[in-house]
Amino acid sequence: VIVSDNAKIVGTVALHESNPQRNPAEAIGKVVLEVRGGTAETTSPGESSAVYSEDCIDFVSGGTFNTEVPVKFVADNHALLVDEDGEATVMTEADAEAKAGAAVEKDGKKVYYTTEKAAENNNPSADGQKPEIEVFVVEVGGKKFSTMEEAIDAAKNGGTVTLLSDLDGDAFSGKKYINITEAGTDVTIDLAGHKISLNNADTVSVLAPNVTLAVKNGTIVNTHKDSYGLYTYAVNDSIDVTFEDLTLRTVDQAIGVQGQNSNQNVTLKNCDIKCETTAVYWPPKSGTLTIDGTRIEAKSGVTVKGGSVVVKGDTVITATGDKVVPDDYYDGNPDKKLVSTGSAIYVESGYNDRDIALDIQSGTLESKNGVTVLYYAKEGEETEANRDIAISGGTFVGEPPADEFIVPGSGLNKNPDGSFGVHEHALVEVAEVPATCDKDGAKAHWKCEVCGDLYLDEGMKTPVSDPNTLVLAKLGHKATHVPGKPATVDTEGVVEHWYCAACNTYFADAKLTKTMSKAETILAKLPKEFTVTFESGAGKPVAVVVKDGALLDEPSAPALKGWKFLGWFKVKNADGTVAEKWDFAKDAVTADTTLYGGWVKDEPAKPAARPTNK
Repeated sequence: VIVSDNAKIVGTVALHESNPQRNPAEAIGKVVLEVRGGTAETTSPGESSAVYSEDCIDFVSGGTFNTEVPVKFVADNHALLVDEDGEATVMTEADAEAKAGAAVEKDGKKVYYTTEKAAENNNPSADGQKPEIEVFVVEVGGKKFSTMEEAIDAAKNGGTVTLLSDLDGDAFSGKKYINITEAGTDVTIDLAGHKISLNNADTVSVLAPNVTLAVKNGTIVNTHKDSYGLYTYAVNDSIDVTFEDLTLRTVDQAIGVQGQNSNQNVTLKNCDIKCETTAVYWPPKSGTLTIDGTRIEAKSGVTVKGGSVVVKGDTVITATGDKVVPDDYYDGNPDKKLVSTGSAIYVESGYNDRDIALDIQSGTLESKNGVTVLYYAKEGEETEANRDIAISGGTFVGEPPADEFIVPGSGLNKNPDGSFGVHEHALVEVAEVPATCDKDGAKAHWKCEVCGDLYLDEGMKTPVSDPNTLVLAKLGHKATHVPGKPATVDTEGVVEHWYCAACNTYFADAKLTKTMSKAETILAKLPKEFTVTFESGAGKPVAVVVKDGALLDEPSAPALKGWKFLGWFKVKNADGTVAEKWDFAKDAVTADTTLYGGWVKDEPAKPAARPTNK
């Protein structure tokens, strides 16, 4: 009998095979049952199975049934998938597992259920015994597992464990957290947007060397009062851990490695991390912590005591704790508290057997109450280990980092919002200003247009920490005394003064406190004087002395009976007549001069004696 395709059989037992006649085995061996598809339904689902056979097994490889088919009838490499309503479908076991959320083992075979509820609905408790339901929580390469440990073991050679739903501690069969214990493990845990909720001291622990672990795409929350996030225990070297697109919440330290370990490498990419103490503790002998586009918030952000730390991308590290300046080193003793400095990044010396390198390329570092980037080393400490802090970019909110941490060629500037930024210097050349006698000059140098930092060279090899070193001191006056000399009619005189040829400045006093112009040092020539004789022709000549170029005051007109006075004239001809009348308003005296009075008869009066001028 072969049932396939769209066949549908309905009955108390839809397909029933038995041997009431007790035929011999040879005859029974000729019986062939195959259910490849179709539908078989029992009309008494609570009492009967849709398929029954007394003599055949492993003959159902397909089809849909309204009750579970006994597993002995299911063909090899096939399995039942049962939904919450009890409808069962036979398919390949790989397909059934891929679609299942739970399974129950029956007679050595697994029956798969679409959900945990489907398994519960179809497997009620009997005699107070609850069936053991295997709930699938993760899968590896299409194969599903009910515990994280099984999945990690299956994926340990480069595979990926993918969560199928939100999980809690029940998804772990041993330790109630992600626990990597086998050396050489290389596994990725993809949360696939789901959340793991824990209440344990550990969250992700690595207790083996040569481990590569990635956890991504989801959320992990651990509410235990002492909960750590990631921790790599001693002594396990060569560990690479990547957290990507992960939200991590812990109470205590979120990220940490053991200080005795070497080659510890952790990458936090596009993560969101919060805890209540110090978010990251990084003390390894070697290895690199890379923080890329990650948000970190805690009382203290990142504490570095060894290895390398790189901060880049759109990383935001916010420290909310009080400002604390340490006075001693943390030595790794678990009985001592790690100092919370309130800094976004705190670098502490003390482990002198290892180098420290901090490379801040970008991002925002904020300290609500403390120094954004703090370095502490005991006074007088001597170590051959490197302590390199290099800040080439980023924004700093709070107390800015020390200038010594800014890489050569860059500078620290204050932004309009009060934060500080790191920029690449933009240098402009400043020409030398020579010193003068009374003013300082300045050496030629280079100045950053953004922050104002000064350098003696364009290559910024010689910074100028003190602007006073650029000053060219004023030269001071070197003045010569010039004695006074009176003016004459022919030569100018000199006012006593002191003259500095270097700056072409004139001074009125020997102490060189009062300047004067060059013109003020010159006494003008004395003006020439000329005699002007007024010869009226009717009396004695009258002479006056006037300065060169002066205008004359016109004297009172002389009187002579019978004659009328006409004015004063420049020329007296041989016959006594006068010519060229003097204009007292315009004519200036430029030489000794005689002016002659001019007359004319005044009729009808009888003239007096005749004047000598006519």
